[in-house]
Amino acid sequence: MLDHLDHALRSRPERPAVLTATRTGAPRVRVTRGELAELADAFAAALHARGLRAGDTVGVAVRPGPRALAVLLA
Repeated sequence: MLDHLDHALRSRPERPAVLTATRTGAPRVRVTRGELAELADAFAAALHARGLRAGDTVGVAVRPGPRALAVLLA
């Protein structure tokens, strides 16, 4: 499933991935698919540099938002 999500993020990088509501309730783009993929790649590289590998268990503390989603995708 993550492979399909990764493909979707990279196949149309200009499309919105994370939207947040403004005070008026209108949607506002916060992060594009490409930006989210790049952020996830950066987190994955940082975890790998610290010796973590696919399948390892890791705990993270991150505020809700695009970075939290990127960490989960890493």
